[in-house]
Amino acid sequence: MLMEKQLSNNVLYNLINDFKEKTNMQEARLVGVVSTAVSKTLGNDGRQYKAGAMIYIGESNVNHIKRRHSSDYTKYGDRLSLIISEPDFVGINEEDDSLEYVKIFDDHVKLVVRVAGDEKLYVRSLYTVYQSRTEFFIKSGRLKQLTKVDE
Repeated sequence: MLMEKQLSNNVLYNLINDFKEKTNMQEARLVGVVSTAVSKTLGNDGRQYKAGAMIYIGESNVNHIKRRHSSDYTKYGDRLSLIISEPDFVGINEEDDSLEYVKIFDDHVKLVVRVAGDEKLYVRSLYTVYQSRTEFFIKSGRLKQLTKVDE
């Protein structure tokens, strides 16, 4: 009986893993929430990014960031929640409708969020940008200084 139970657990485990691989399903962890201040700052530009919407990061997202921006992830990967909760600037990238958070530490750090096929918000990238790039996007109107609100 114990052997049958172990066998059925192993079969179930394999079926679940096969399903996850075939459906590209992944474990995701919550890293933040779109704040009222971010939603208000974006206005109609960010209509798909409503206040209270949860932001996740999945294993494939982490792997992408580590592969493409390894040193940035090493330095700022543990600050995702801080960047989301206390950004200095936010904006919408009109090319892909992504939500961009910029937080200024020693570097200007950009965190990119997009809506996935399951309608959830996921962190897609994290990388540093030059100060001049941040300034260019502010002048062009793509990035806006966060509007302070009482939440």
